[in-house]
Amino acid sequence: MKKYLYSLILSLLCSFTLVSCSDEDSPDERVTIQFGSDTPNKMLAISTTEALVSKLYGTNIAIIDLDDHSVKGTIDLGTETKGMTLNGTTAYVITDSTGFAVINTTTKTVTARVTVGDVPASIIADSARNQIVLLSQGSFYRGTTAKIHFISMTSLKATDSIEIGGTDYVATLIDAGSSAYVLYGNRVGVLNFNAKAITNTSLIAKSYYGGYFDAESN
Repeated sequence: MKKYLYSLILSLLCSFTLVSCSDEDSPDERVTIQFGSDTPNKMLAISTTEALVSKLYGTNIAIIDLDDHSVKGTIDLGTETKGMTLNGTTAYVITDSTGFAVINTTTKTVTARVTVGDVPASIIADSARNQIVLLSQGSFYRGTTAKIHFISMTSLKATDSIEIGGTDYVATLIDAGSSAYVLYGNRVGVLNFNAKAITNTSLIAKSYYGGYFDAESN
């Protein structure tokens, strides 16, 4: 399953089509789903038979049937989309630079829109603590800094935040269950979901964009 997902992710990032392996041990056996002039960007499996795929410059999300490998519909968001995450039958999708949308994956409808942060870039559904963890990168032009926001899944209101001070650039958050790995421009830190704090700012030192921390092998 892991090889299958990695192949999907790599294919999404490197081509104008969505390519899925039918067998994790036989990567040459695959099918291609055409997206026309759209460029697939992010993918989120919402069940064993369906996935959502955002488009790099598009304003809607494609619904993919994983059984017959077809595009079965779209969900219009009216803006570019970035990161996505899932909690049960609810998907949270970052929309442009304003916040995120809440999508019911059963009805395929947008049920709420939340404005939070300046230039949201990464989102995690922390179901164990009933919260959404969102990274906003901030804007040099608007004089805002990067922040990590904690939002209640029940009220969709922010409950806390961590400001990333100084000149630190934070690219993304990597979900690791009870914590997340914070990918800075030159190192990897650890975000503790319970403490709502970055407890280790230099877990791994890397050259700029040197690579992601692998939670399974470390």
